[in-house]
Amino acid sequence: MSGRRRRRTLRGAAVLLALCAFLGTSAGPAVADPSAEPSVAAWSSGPCAGDTGVTVVADFTPFRSGRRFGDTPVVRRCDHGTPATAMRALADVGLDVTRGTDGYLCRITGLPKVADDACTGASGGRPGWALSVPNADRTVWTYPAETADRYHPAAGGVVAFSYGTGTTNQPSVSVAGAAQPASAPAAMDPPTPSGTPGGPSSQSAPAPASAARAATFLADDLRRGGHTFPAAPAGLVADAILALHAAGVAPDEAKAATARLRTQTAADPQLTAKLLLIAVAQGIDPRHWSASGRLADLVRAVAAGVDRTGRYGPDTASQAYGVVALSRAGAAALAVAYLLRQQCPDGGFRATAQGSCASSVDGTAIATWSLAVVGGQDAAVQRAASWLTSHRDSTGGFGVAGSTGLAARALAAAGATPPGAYAGWLGSLQVPAALPTVLRGAIAASPADFAAVKTGLDAYAKSPAGLARLRQTTALAVLGLAAPSARHAGGAAAPAAGSGGRAGASRPHDAAGPPARPMTSLPETGPAVVPMLAIGVLLVLLGVACTLSPGPDPSSELVAWIQRRAQRSANTS
Repeated sequence: MSGRRRRRTLRGAAVLLALCAFLGTSAGPAVADPSAEPSVAAWSSGPCAGDTGVTVVADFTPFRSGRRFGDTPVVRRCDHGTPATAMRALADVGLDVTRGTDGYLCRITGLPKVADDACTGASGGRPGWALSVPNADRTVWTYPAETADRYHPAAGGVVAFSYGTGTTNQPSVSVAGAAQPASAPAAMDPPTPSGTPGGPSSQSAPAPASAARAATFLADDLRRGGHTFPAAPAGLVADAILALHAAGVAPDEAKAATARLRTQTAADPQLTAKLLLIAVAQGIDPRHWSASGRLADLVRAVAAGVDRTGRYGPDTASQAYGVVALSRAGAAALAVAYLLRQQCPDGGFRATAQGSCASSVDGTAIATWSLAVVGGQDAAVQRAASWLTSHRDSTGGFGVAGSTGLAARALAAAGATPPGAYAGWLGSLQVPAALPTVLRGAIAASPADFAAVKTGLDAYAKSPAGLARLRQTTALAVLGLAAPSARHAGGAAAPAAGSGGRAGASRPHDAAGPPARPMTSLPETGPAVVPMLAIGVLLVLLGVACTLSPGPDPSSELVAWIQRRAQRSANTS
């Protein structure tokens, strides 16, 4: 072999070695993620304030023996930049990221340990890290449609990473707790009497304590009844579960009560819609709600309840809940149009479609909340909010606690009134925590009802009718006390396709964020495999060409090209 041919062969071999090194970095096990190199060095402890930056939550609760952030298992940091992805936000706030061989998010700051996960492949039945974001009305966590390396967090948004299996891997801190200022201890509250976290639920100072106490009453009552309310309709249990989610209290009790509901074989339209919302809130696939029966597929059941006019259910409340449920499936346009036809000339909504158009507080409150959540109907929402505000009575409420809770939730969603404005009124009807009774934290329907509860605690606690009234009123009141204020939620987003919103119309701030997508397995992360294989084949062919080509020696240029391509791939993966 001539010297020139020998040199050419050696250079070709060098090219192939560079190629192997490049491909090795793409397929090697458990390496620090190069795409997670910080894009912005500025970050601070605690959540972001206002509508700038991205709050990053990392829940290390399952790793109690491996805490490395002081005594706080839930880390909250603010990325003051504009991270392109949730994965980048993790690195921006100083949390190291490691991917497995097939690209899944394997470790954060070295956890789990190698003995627990060798990062050699993802498995749906094994614990792992998952990405969660606030749902549309910013009350509970849900899974986004995109994976962590593709989800783009909006300014003022929150991304949370937690470790677990299936639907048990959502953060232990509530959405409201994740956004609570770092100086407030409520974000990591000690367990409530029910034995579960009881973090804050609203941006207003008085509301969280009231909401947590009221939700704790519901959770304790559910547990005493075997995770249901004996002899009570399923709709009441569903309201209680939604209240627990809104307050961020007793997630285990909510899941156990949900498991009981999943055995139901029939439901009215409003309950069916609420079940779908519960499924989304808990990360349960609503298309596989139960093993059999009409409720096996909640998406199909809700869609089947809409007639050709858009009508869903017998009244405005059912229609409104149906609209929110249908928006999760991207098919709410017809139902939204029907709901809008129930708005009276004075701006309020009537309770039913029959008779003259007489506005009602409950109908208006639920319709206002529904339209604010799905977005795109600002004019109708503001007219309805104005009607509600004008019908607040001289005591500061709306007659009874249930109606006041619904109105508070609606006005908060519309950005008209913060939920704390009703905390005092509803708190005046709450059974004090100091009383030695199982009714502690419950909220009575009215001042007269509150007086009856206080004067006959034992009798009231044993009265099926009295307990049913307390449970219903308390559940609705919690929805208002724990409602996120649109003024503080940060950032508006366009309505989801098919949600009934006008193209390009603004969306209330509390509805910001992507539409929820239920997931029952861990999110898939990592670079696309096919493009990487194509690049590898191309580089092999080029390496062979370097060895055999009789023309000018291109090996040095090719090595430089490989290095540039590797760096570009690392920056964009």
